[in-house]
Amino acid sequence: MEIIKWRESFKTGVTSMDDQHKTLLELINQLYSILRGHRERNEISDIVDVCLNYAQKHLHDEEQLLIEYDFPELQEQVDHHAQFIETVNTFKNRLADSPETVVPELYTFLRTWWLSHVVEIDKKYGPYLQEKGVE
Repeated sequence: MEIIKWRESFKTGVTSMDDQHKTLLELINQLYSILRGHRERNEISDIVDVCLNYAQKHLHDEEQLLIEYDFPELQEQVDHHAQFIETVNTFKNRLADSPETVVPELYTFLRTWWLSHVVEIDKKYGPYLQEKGVE
C-alpha cells in the first residue's frame, strides 16, 4: 500500500538520485504497510535494516556526487545526512524493546524527513548539477 506516491514535483532532475529517492519512498511505504497491519510484524526489523542500509548507501552516493561537482551547499547536505543516520540508528536500537511504539515513530520521522529533506533540500542540487551537465 502506498501512502506517499511518487510525484513529478519530487524530482531533482538527476536520474540516479531520483531513482534512489523512489526506492527510499517504497521503503517508507513498506513501514506504513506494517503500521496498517498489511505486513507481518516480524518483517519490521528486516525493513528497518534495509531502510538504514539503503539510506546510508544513497546518502553516500549523493554526497560523492555533490563533492565531485563542488556543490556549494554540500555541508548542509552532510549535516542533514549525519543527523538522519544518527536518528535512524537510535530507532533501530530501540526496536527490539518496543516495536509497537518505535515503528509509528520511525514512520513519522521518515515521512517528515522525506518531505523536508528530499523534497526541499535535495531539490536545490538538481538545477546546479544539471547546469554542470549531470542528467
